[in-house]
Amino acid sequence: MHEDHGVGDLLRLRTRARDVAVLGAPQAKLAAVVRLLNAFVFALALAFALVRMVPAVAGERPFGHWSSPERGLVVVDRTGDARWHQATRHAVAAWNRSGADLHLSWEASAGPCEPDGSRISVCTVTAESLDGVVQFQGLADQEADDAGHATSAVLEVCGDCGLSDVLRRVVATHELGHALGLPHNDRLGSVVYPIGGTDQPDDEDYAELRRLYDHTDPGA
Repeated sequence: MHEDHGVGDLLRLRTRARDVAVLGAPQAKLAAVVRLLNAFVFALALAFALVRMVPAVAGERPFGHWSSPERGLVVVDRTGDARWHQATRHAVAAWNRSGADLHLSWEASAGPCEPDGSRISVCTVTAESLDGVVQFQGLADQEADDAGHATSAVLEVCGDCGLSDVLRRVVATHELGHALGLPHNDRLGSVVYPIGGTDQPDDEDYAELRRLYDHTDPGA
């Protein structure tokens, strides 16, 4: 005889008559607990998959591009972490291959992250300050003038998220893309996909960056 068990039965840990007959009452109760745990794990995995598919956030604060006189930018890694050094150097090299009218250089330094004109500082912060380790593993904070041109940028990356080297490259390249002016988009292959992306800009990322910098600003 077939038994129908719904969500309420799972939450109440209702045992199945068949399990009781075959396993005995104690083991049948354990089987009910296992079914509840399996359902919880499945729901959690589904929720995480849906989060990974979230499109670009409507109405997010736009990032500005750097004006013509300020297109020689220096990424200053202040993390003091050799693995982050590798990741930020990777990000600099990746965006330098875009063909856009700007050039990035890299250096390591110490001290706090503060707005410093065309010197883009990178610092580590805690997962708590980034509002969680699943969705937010880095943050780009950019200042702009009244014309929408970037005047400074600071990148914060997670220092206690246990990120692999690959994920560090993803975070560094993603956040540096924002600092250069690229917003989020809904292309899964893009480095500026809202929740991570890849560790290499794709052709469309490069084309969008070139479009941002294909002009000379007045007064340059």
